[in-house]
Amino acid sequence: TLGLALLASGFSIAVGASPVTIGAVALGVLGCGMLAGAFLRGGRGLIAFAIPVALVSMLATQIPERPWNGFTHVDVLPSRAAELGSEYSGSVGSITLRLQDMRLPSEGRTHTSVRLGAGATTVYLPREADVHLTCSTDFGSVDCLGTERAGRNLRVERTDLGPDGSGGGELRLALRTNTGTVEVFRV
Repeated sequence: TLGLALLASGFSIAVGASPVTIGAVALGVLGCGMLAGAFLRGGRGLIAFAIPVALVSMLATQIPERPWNGFTHVDVLPSRAAELGSEYSGSVGSITLRLQDMRLPSEGRTHTSVRLGAGATTVYLPREADVHLTCSTDFGSVDCLGTERAGRNLRVERTDLGPDGSGGGELRLALRTNTGTVEVFRV
């Protein structure tokens, strides 16, 4: 039965199933083995394998199911607004936008968004920029220019015109991490 559970899990990995689905397949095979063992008086030993698989499967629900792009490490340091991408995304890892030296156009808006499944999103803002922020997480913490929150289903919206007031170039950011941290600092 253990061999069948490993074989079925391996097949699930090969076809690109999500971590939760892989655990469910293994638990299904172990459950069938325990059911057959109940009639043949030999399935109790499988409980020791089913419990850890169930715990790992529950933890895997915190990993985003689609798209699974592996681990992400993005560190962006643009010098002008045209070099900033419109969106940065990943499954698990970190995304850092170092915008402190970026020159913003005096007219128009510069917009970017970050979507991360699990991990840390960190943004360093230009000192003089007029910034409109949306920072959110399903579970974790947010520090959005000094507005700090921790817990579940967090959303912080901030507008900060910088120390010079209006007129430093406009930057709009939508930052989302499903599980983890979102931090925005002015440098």
